[in-house]
Amino acid sequence: CPMAATAAKSRAEPAMAFNADEEATVPAVPGSLIEAAVAVLNTAGGFAKAALTERAVEAWRAGSLPLLPDAGKEVPMPPAEPARPSYVELLPPGKVSNKSRLAGIHALVHAESCAIDLSWDIIARFGVRRGAGAGEPAAAAMPPAFFEDWVRVAAEEADHFRSWHARLEEWGGAYGCIPAHSSLWSSAMETADSLAARLAIIHCVHEARGLDVYPLARRKLDGAGDKLSVALLDRNARMEVDHVGAGVRWLKRIAETGRDVAGGTGLEQALPAKWEAAVEAAAAEAVSEAAAADAAATDACPAADADAGVAARARATALFHSITADRFTGRLRPPFNTEWRDLAGMPREWYEPAEHMAE
Repeated sequence: CPMAATAAKSRAEPAMAFNADEEATVPAVPGSLIEAAVAVLNTAGGFAKAALTERAVEAWRAGSLPLLPDAGKEVPMPPAEPARPSYVELLPPGKVSNKSRLAGIHALVHAESCAIDLSWDIIARFGVRRGAGAGEPAAAAMPPAFFEDWVRVAAEEADHFRSWHARLEEWGGAYGCIPAHSSLWSSAMETADSLAARLAIIHCVHEARGLDVYPLARRKLDGAGDKLSVALLDRNARMEVDHVGAGVRWLKRIAETGRDVAGGTGLEQALPAKWEAAVEAAAAEAVSEAAAADAAATDACPAADADAGVAARARATALFHSITADRFTGRLRPPFNTEWRDLAGMPREWYEPAEHMAE
């Protein structure tokens, strides 16, 4: 539509100027990873978020950026909502159309900017234990691998933001040329109290949905002859498998330990009684069924490590089902990209049983 293209181009020009301005004014990386995470969240511009992310990741990987601020320095809290650029109009999801190719690519640019924020928010909100009492120093709330996982994800999301934006510019657009929606951050706010809930809803539901829609998105781009966008989608989507995998791994860990992390304080907390009861009941039932099956087949007692594996799988499945029943509004909708969900380490029983799909 020529009129739509003209309107998009006229709105794109200011955003391109913001691109140049933001790149020139990105602040220095703060003194710790937690401070850098909060700084990215408080940075409004999409390009500035990406640039500050890249610099923080470089410093972290070089070993020049400690996890926590110097002793005696306050550990900043993440904002309830990240800063957003003034040049991006946010509308309710139903009011945003992604039917045109320009709109579809713009939606990907916006999603990647939100994903940058989500990666830093999980670090800042759940990664540090802020002192429970007066004078108690801050400390890491999670193992080193947690920070390595989400720093890597943040770096890759920044790369995805830049790569999709470059493609958007080739189509005559820029970030902000089309309205975007803020539904993903609504889910982040609803899971700000619990690491288990954040992992399940954001990374194992919403982000996994991105794997499911990949084949259709690819077919549409390929059918339109857009080989450059197909190649970019293939490249970025493969990384998203690992991002979902990070969510799956850490949710499984919580299911195994039975200990959650509170948002903001980073303090260890028990799972809600309803979730915990479901987890333990599922583990006991799975072990009992496995033992009965083994006894019927071999007349031998199952090995203890086999019992542990069966119980761990049942715990994780029950925890995911409990969280989605409590915190997810909507439906886990097929078709599922089972191949890529398998690669991410997500058991099929998490999402395939019809009885766990809320109407």
